[in-house]
Amino acid sequence: MEQIRTKTGIKIVKPRIPEELIYEKINGKPVYYKGYKEVIKQHKQIQEIMGGSDIQVIIISSILDYLYSNVHKKKYFIGTNEVGLHLNNKNNLAGDIVIYNKASFLKRKIVGKYVDIPPKIIIEIDTKADLTNFDNVMDYYQTKTQKLFNFGVEKVFWILTKNKQIIEALPEKPQKIKNWDKEIILFDNIKFTLKQLLENDDFIIP
Repeated sequence: MEQIRTKTGIKIVKPRIPEELIYEKINGKPVYYKGYKEVIKQHKQIQEIMGGSDIQVIIISSILDYLYSNVHKKKYFIGTNEVGLHLNNKNNLAGDIVIYNKASFLKRKIVGKYVDIPPKIIIEIDTKADLTNFDNVMDYYQTKTQKLFNFGVEKVFWILTKNKQIIEALPEKPQKIKNWDKEIILFDNIKFTLKQLLENDDFIIP
């Protein structure tokens, strides 16, 4: 908090939070990057809290290698690097890996803004969100997942690095929790075991 002396006394002014620190918008409220308070206090630079960890980068790289080698690029379009999704005026979300039906994606004009059509599949690796306004991390996962389903997403996968598990979510069905050594099916014949993908790339995650 900043104190400003005025004619009538001392006024407490909240520091302005730069828009660059907004990770997502849910129900009209900003969800900031984890660690944003350290940036406001000038203890960290913005870039320090936006980057992914080594584990997240390794997982994304291994999954993308598999997808690029196995997904028909004429039928599907794969996006990454926190793809911005514009659900409506109150909700903007980010996706680590998104898979679109390419024909649907190509119907949209390229205008340099967040994508306003739903992908078929979303894969998330942990989260970069500050969870102050949520009860816990699962509250955030469930809220975001339901928003994506309402948008039209068919499947959402949450890869959790701390306990090496994957949450598989489909609309109106019980969620499945699998360990990394169990196979997950994205669609058609596109399926993989995360543990095997990582080992194929010579990565052993502790």
